Amino acid sequence: KQRAASFSVRDKQLQDKKLKVNEEKEYERLMELSMEVKRLSDIAASEKEEESMIKKRIADRKVIEQQIQERQHQKLLQEEARDQENRKMLERIKKYQEEDMVKERKRKEDAHKA
Repeated sequence: KQRAASFSVRDKQLQDKKLKVNEEKEYERLMELSMEVKRLSDIAASEKEEESMIKKRIADRKVIEQQIQERQHQKLLQEEARDQENRKMLERIKKYQEEDMVKERKRKEDAHKA
């Protein structure tokens, strides 16, 4: 009877040990799963951040390109305005020279008449 009780106690101890080992294995599996979920979450967050940075760089590049185009356009407008001013100045100089020539001819003609 005592031997049967000993076996019963021993069986109970073995079952408890097996249960404890299974519980530890399950705990380890859950911890590994939890760590894997965290790792994948971190990767996803990192990828999202990188994608956001890339989008920001693209937007920044577009702004810079637009600024460059605007500056080039302004430069062309300024050059065109300067060219027009130069043409007007040359036209005035030519007009003044022609007026001076006309005055000189008239002065000579007046001098001949006198």
